[in-house]
Amino acid sequence: MTYEEALNLKDSVYGNVIIDDKLPYHTTIAPKKMDDFLKFYRVFQKDFTLYHDRLCQEYCTDGEYELRFHLTDEGKYMIHQKFI
Repeated sequence: MTYEEALNLKDSVYGNVIIDDKLPYHTTIAPKKMDDFLKFYRVFQKDFTLYHDRLCQEYCTDGEYELRFHLTDEGKYMIHQKFI
């Protein structure tokens, strides 16, 4: 899908955070091509505050995007507490 379609889907259906299986996930717009996605993901994987919706456009080489979901820090904490 195009960037505009992905942004519309995120805004109209998912929002910035979704809850799945009682865990919160950030909703991101990402390049669909795996090589592009991995470069994009490395930018914010340790610090999500670096993410913004247009960031994906800097890493996408073919104009194809998709939505991806990344566990929030709160979600990581919840999982960690479950296994202690």
